[in-house]
Amino acid sequence: MSQRVRALLLCLPAIAFFLVVRQWRLEGAVVAGDEPHYLIVADALARDGTLEVGHVYRDGARVRAIAGGDVDAHVVQGPHGAFSAHYP
Repeated sequence: MSQRVRALLLCLPAIAFFLVVRQWRLEGAVVAGDEPHYLIVADALARDGTLEVGHVYRDGARVRAIAGGDVDAHVVQGPHGAFSAHYP
């Protein structure tokens, strides 16, 4: 058995333990306050390459997946789209 395989086999229990504890700690985690809006901006930037978030708020399923429920749109309408009111 190679040294890499042995190292991997030694790490597997630690990885499994970490994943179980992580899942246990995240169960019931609530995204609240301004955090959902920051996550929506980050999601629009990562997925769509834009800071314009009007389309994300219109896609209710996408907002619910990010925030864990419905949130009011905190947007400011500009000449080039709807941007988050939480954008600096």
